[in-house]
Amino acid sequence: MSSTIYLVIAAAASLALAFLGFIVTFRPLTLRGKRRAVIAFVLVGLLGIVCVWRAGVSADRQQAKAGEEQLSLQSKIDDLHEEQAATTRELAVVKKQTAPLATVPLLVQIVNLDAIAGQAAEPKTLPVQGIRFTQEVVPSSNKDAPHAVRVSIQTNVTTMPTAIMVICDNPLASGEWRLSGVIMTVGKYEGFTEDRKGYFIGLKETPFKPETPIVATLTASEPLQVLSVEGVPWP
Repeated sequence: MSSTIYLVIAAAASLALAFLGFIVTFRPLTLRGKRRAVIAFVLVGLLGIVCVWRAGVSADRQQAKAGEEQLSLQSKIDDLHEEQAATTRELAVVKKQTAPLATVPLLVQIVNLDAIAGQAAEPKTLPVQGIRFTQEVVPSSNKDAPHAVRVSIQTNVTTMPTAIMVICDNPLASGEWRLSGVIMTVGKYEGFTEDRKGYFIGLKETPFKPETPIVATLTASEPLQVLSVEGVPWP
């Protein structure tokens, strides 16, 4: 039973003792009645003492149980904190091990084309090489150069190294090119002439084949047109 029940019984015993005292005091009793009253006093008093003692023991037990539950709860909280700290350490190790890979830059070399510009003015025909091209106006991604032209260059033979000069009617703002159908181009060169009307395309270690045309995109601040595409000697 809980300590509350024992305290209620002890209070009832105290009331019983007070009632017996009232009867003994205000009602004359015979000798036999006095003996019974004494026995009742003793029994009721012992009952009250026992109930008070049991209430104290029960309260101590409940307090001890509450303390154990609190310690158990604190232990669980500490375990959760340790698990969280371990998880944080593991994530830090994983993050350190999965550092971003170094980026390998694409080999693109810019060359000085002053000498090539002079050669482009008087182009030399390469042996057994026929170059033809088509051009089309495309949207420009350069806001400072709103005019753009895409040039497709084809050959009838395989060459390596390959040097090509694209001549335009207005100065170029930018240029870029790629080999169609080729994932990686090794030994890739590009550049501009001094007046920026010529765009040089060079392939040193990758062959230029009939089935892999060159696609170049050129931009300019003024309307743009490709005048010629010519093979030139390797610089």
